[in-house]
Amino acid sequence: MSKADQGGPFREFIFTDWLKEGIEGICEEAKDAKEQFEVENIRRHLRNASKEQLLAVRSIIDNAIDFIDKQEAKKEKI
Repeated sequence: MSKADQGGPFREFIFTDWLKEGIEGICEEAKDAKEQFEVENIRRHLRNASKEQLLAVRSIIDNAIDFIDKQEAKKEKI
């Protein structure tokens, strides 16, 4: 198989070169997009979401403790 004329209208397709160009393009786009995000704002929302999850677990535990206390109180009355 002969190689394509590098000086002509067609170049030989080299997968690794094509992949490298694509990855470089994505990286450039990501750099541009990164500037559009307010990173501190995102961090604050993620931190608040984590806190809300912990508060939900705390609520479940508190309710479980209350349930156990009520069950023990009922047994003591009998």
